[in-house]
Amino acid sequence: EGHPFRDIQAQPAGPTLPETWILGSSDYGAQVAAYFGLPFCFAHFIGDGNGAGQAFAMYREHYRPSERHPAPYAAICVWGMAAETEAEAARLFTSREMWRLRRDRGEFSALPSPEEVAQHTFTDGEMARIERLRSRAFYGTPTTVGTKLRALAAEHDVEDIAILTTLHDPEARRRSYTLLAREFDLKPPVPAKHAADTAG
Repeated sequence: EGHPFRDIQAQPAGPTLPETWILGSSDYGAQVAAYFGLPFCFAHFIGDGNGAGQAFAMYREHYRPSERHPAPYAAICVWGMAAETEAEAARLFTSREMWRLRRDRGEFSALPSPEEVAQHTFTDGEMARIERLRSRAFYGTPTTVGTKLRALAAEHDVEDIAILTTLHDPEARRRSYTLLAREFDLKPPVPAKHAADTAG
């Protein structure tokens, strides 16, 4: 009583509970998830997958079954992007390349446009860093990205893959999600009321 935040209510409110997951980019998050018997998602997008194998092994080895999750459930979250052509995907990816170069220097700024990146003269050291980034990234046509993601899922034996796409162009971002949804034959969720009407 009297607290300035006393009237705040968590949203959304409803008859169901949100699913609790642990997202981690190291084996610490894996240990937390294993200890509490929760699903674990490895944040591949933070460190380009470094430590993923070790984290998943630790999670599964030390998993303590819980009432809601009697068995471990693993997922991985990657940065990924698809475009209609490899050339367009490569052009869009330049924004992330420049952003990563800046971030690694301690510069935290907005994503540059591909046009802005095209004006930059890269050093040999920067190009070497970019080539390493490209070799481990998930971008290209939907078929290219889908093949890489399926291989990643098989490598780590994960049940789900979450995809994070940050692009300078929001329309290209939406298009990427659409292309990948088609590649994996994903359907839009059916609203609860419509599903009930259809069932009746």
